[in-house]
Amino acid sequence: MDVLLRNNHIHEALDVLKRFIDAAAVYEYNNEFVDIKTSYSYLLQFFATGADDPEQEKMLVNIITKIYTLRDKCIIHLSQNDSFDFFFTRFNTLRQVNLSELIEQYKNITNRYDLLLSVEENTQNQSAISNLLEQREKTVVNIFNKIWCSFPMSASEATATSELFASPDVEWQAKAVFVSALFLGICKFFDEQKLLLLLDAYCNCPAREVQIRAITAFVIALYLHQNRNHFSPQVHVMLDTVSQQPTFTSDVKSVFIRLIRSRNTENITKLMREDLMPNLMKIKPDILNKIKGKASSADILDLEANPEWQEWLENSGIAKKMEELNELQFEGSDVFISAFSHLKSFPFFNTLANWFLPYDSNHSMVRAAYPDGHSKLLSALIASAPVLCDSDKYSLCFSLATMPDSQKNLMQNQFNAQSEQLKEMASEASDNPVADRDRLINQYVQDLYRFFKLYSRRRDFPALFDTDLNLINIPLIGPFIQDKDSISLVAEFYFKNNFYNDAISHYQYLLDNWNDNDLLIYQKIGFAYQVQGKYTKAIDYYLKYDLTNDADLWNLQHIASCYKALKNNEKAFEYFQKAYELKPDNVSTCLNIGHYYLETSQIDEALKYYYKVDYLDTKKHRSWRPIAWCSFLKGDFEQSLNYYNKILDSATATAHDHLNLGHLVLCSKGLTEALPHYLKAIHAFEGKLHLFSQAFFADAKILESKGIDPATLPLICDYIFFQNAQQNQQ
Repeated sequence: MDVLLRNNHIHEALDVLKRFIDAAAVYEYNNEFVDIKTSYSYLLQFFATGADDPEQEKMLVNIITKIYTLRDKCIIHLSQNDSFDFFFTRFNTLRQVNLSELIEQYKNITNRYDLLLSVEENTQNQSAISNLLEQREKTVVNIFNKIWCSFPMSASEATATSELFASPDVEWQAKAVFVSALFLGICKFFDEQKLLLLLDAYCNCPAREVQIRAITAFVIALYLHQNRNHFSPQVHVMLDTVSQQPTFTSDVKSVFIRLIRSRNTENITKLMREDLMPNLMKIKPDILNKIKGKASSADILDLEANPEWQEWLENSGIAKKMEELNELQFEGSDVFISAFSHLKSFPFFNTLANWFLPYDSNHSMVRAAYPDGHSKLLSALIASAPVLCDSDKYSLCFSLATMPDSQKNLMQNQFNAQSEQLKEMASEASDNPVADRDRLINQYVQDLYRFFKLYSRRRDFPALFDTDLNLINIPLIGPFIQDKDSISLVAEFYFKNNFYNDAISHYQYLLDNWNDNDLLIYQKIGFAYQVQGKYTKAIDYYLKYDLTNDADLWNLQHIASCYKALKNNEKAFEYFQKAYELKPDNVSTCLNIGHYYLETSQIDEALKYYYKVDYLDTKKHRSWRPIAWCSFLKGDFEQSLNYYNKILDSATATAHDHLNLGHLVLCSKGLTEALPHYLKAIHAFEGKLHLFSQAFFADAKILESKGIDPATLPLICDYIFFQNAQQNQQ
């Protein structure tokens, strides 16, 4: 039906809708269907007269919207009693609940709460105050659920919700939660009233946190329903008004960038889980004890700052990985999810609305976790942790409550040493309104990421963060982010983080729309294609760059590499030669030219370049193997043995090194002397005789050229296998 409606095939869409109506068997739905069909019939009849109808487009949009809504109402009706989906079960239990009454209940509780607080503190009834706070929390959850599951939202419900956002008697934290309720509702079924309410909240709520959540939810809602190309004039008019807000364009761009950056969260988590943490766990106990000294626990930050251990950090690779994580954190990437993903099992997170609750130290569950009052550590951490999203703040809160006092004290000491830096970060953000709004957007996106990835019933919601999250061509919102700077920034992010298909499409967008003169774009597109193994396309873009800059060594080498991957050795050699003429002392170029001569059996020419590499490349010794092999092919057994011994002494010998050395000794001294090397090759092949056999007989013609009778090769191989079996039995 969606495809039919997108293409204005309304008659066919009505036929599909009729099947839903018949299945639902609801009298009111059938009446609505008849009204829709009648309206469309009148529209067609008027259209047939040829008269100009200025209201035609508006009527079409209205009819299409009603078809969508009636279809969704049928789906809910058919599912609410049989489906275990969270939305349908909650919808069924809340059908008779009145939203206005819930809102009135919330206001009454708030008034009573304010009244109790209006007296002197020493005369306040703390028990009654706590009871009212818990009642208000439960009412917030009930309002959240009702807004979430109201479909389609009636005019009276929309009015009540709008008044809720405008009311000064409703705390901003509650409004922020209700914004998320609107968003979750749209995630399940598109509702134009909820979309308008998000814009209303963005415009009319003074709290930045509410504005930020509203615009983020609005943008994502349009992304989730991007296939809809019909919106009422009311949406267009309101968006035109909202877009005049001074913060609108920058907010939308920030949402775009933050959603795109969230795609790298899995890679960061993998880096933490599979790379950094295992390396930290591998630290030898004696080293760790030295690091600790008299302390009860090692502090990796102290370790990093201690010059005595800096060399160890550099050699282990941990310092580099930590610098990488620090850079990612500075850019706003989500580096904390791996630490907090296992801390979402507290009872607090069993309530759906709590996943979207701004951190509140006065929440009943927070107070229950600290019956003796809030710890100084908790207050300090939460107040000065601008990088943590609200969900993680609650996780941190409940996690700290379970810690022994000794660990709390240790964390307090560590925090005291860094608190000034954290306060400075928070101060800098607050001094820059645009940066502060960007930070809030980033935190809300992280809250959403945790919900859609970690909530126990996440499968009842769309897998938002498993999609590409590309907003460029989304109706209504795309024009606000289709500027060159935004596209360039996103393209660079994709390229840097190996999302090569996305990088290509965005770089191509730059070329198509701005005729961009940045020649490096051609190189980057070429590299992205090359990494994916699309060598012909890669060459096309490298050559476009080469047209105006034919003296770029990197570009020439990559063109040559692509031709080599395509088995076009002549063209590869041509470009390696160009690279060599440009920089004769480049080791990589010399190696590749040597490889070309080796592959074309020009051994003497190959050796010239390999010896040059051996002279230039004094540490990596990348030419030793080809020199050893070329010397063997040439019959210079002494020189070949000299280089194979170098390889053995460097402790880098592979199975093929041992095999090739066996060939050398077999041809120069005989089978008995060659046997130990062949046995080492089998061991290096992990005892897999078939791998050894394949490699051994692949060199049959070369061995024959060195005087080994080919008829004896099976006997030689069997003798080696026999001796290997004997050795294994010992």
